[in-house]
Amino acid sequence: MRPHLALIEDEPDFALMCRSSLERAGFTVTWVMDARAGKSVFHESRVDLAVLDLGLPDGSGLELLRALGSTSRLPVIVVTGRGTEADRVAGLEIGADGYLVKPFAVAGFSQGTDPALSRAAGFDAQLTKPLTELMDFLEGSGGE
Repeated sequence: MRPHLALIEDEPDFALMCRSSLERAGFTVTWVMDARAGKSVFHESRVDLAVLDLGLPDGSGLELLRALGSTSRLPVIVVTGRGTEADRVAGLEIGADGYLVKPFAVAGFSQGTDPALSRAAGFDAQLTKPLTELMDFLEGSGGE
């Protein structure tokens, strides 16, 4: 069975590039554009991993991350334009397993992300290769 990834991202061009690459990497991808739809995906589907933008049109991605953290141990990678130290600290403290600022270089990120995801309850080791491919894609796209 293909791992199921939820992509919560309101920038269509970036989301479409991510979705295409993730599907080629072996994921089943559900893409939604706002926090409300993201909550629905998490409640209605079995999701193995989430990629979450913080700047969503209907609410804070940090609030969605906080809600996820209180109900599950779902691995979450934040991909956002918010790059202040306070934003990074808040995202990681609330429960993100990785934090990328657009545009970004991902060199070394997957090395730190794989162990974090492996520690998350319910993380399936079969996701390591697709996750590495996702990080390679993001590095090549420049996060734009």
